[in-house]
Amino acid sequence: RMKGVIGTGSMNDPYMPLEEKYGLTRRALEVIDHHGFGVHVNTKSDLVLRDADLLLRINRVQATVAFSVSTADDSLSRKVEPGAPPTSARLAALRALAGRGLPVGICMMPILPFLEDTPENITAIVELAVANGASFIMSWFGMSMRDRQREYFYTRLDHLFPGVRARYERAYGEGEHPFKGRFGQSLTEAARPPAGAEQDPMWEVIRACLEKDPHAR
Repeated sequence: RMKGVIGTGSMNDPYMPLEEKYGLTRRALEVIDHHGFGVHVNTKSDLVLRDADLLLRINRVQATVAFSVSTADDSLSRKVEPGAPPTSARLAALRALAGRGLPVGICMMPILPFLEDTPENITAIVELAVANGASFIMSWFGMSMRDRQREYFYTRLDHLFPGVRARYERAYGEGEHPFKGRFGQSLTEAARPPAGAEQDPMWEVIRACLEKDPHAR
């Protein structure tokens, strides 16, 4: 029967810090390789480089790695994602895997309203993705605000970014549905190729992302 591709990283990162000690993800990849399945990895960690040998073997079927990146600024990434390597480390890992022939890209989500949704940031992420060998960008422009999530998020906002909370409260009210803001317009501007780059396959990938994602408008 036809075998599928096993996805990891949708609910938690397969390369959280504990993975370095326990190697559970590596053992899972060994099982995937043994049974001839493909795999897609979503992660914020450069620890994935440890398993490059396994991923290359699995890529005889299919293996892709997407690094979650929502800001081009290391100082901001350290604030909003304190448990993860900074953006520059993820991009270096992306470049290393691309150099070994593994399909890699960027998972551009979630873009935090009022902190990361500037045209400059979106443009920088796209340009860094291209420069480091990404072959795709997956985007989702919107962030939910559920009850318990809201309380924790607002507490952290007050601590790290005083004054920003009021903008969220005006945008979300008491609702929890994704607030999309100007994300899509920022990516649309970033996806316009520079002169002479119209034939670059990377720009076609970005255009395809925009066409398939109804929220990137």
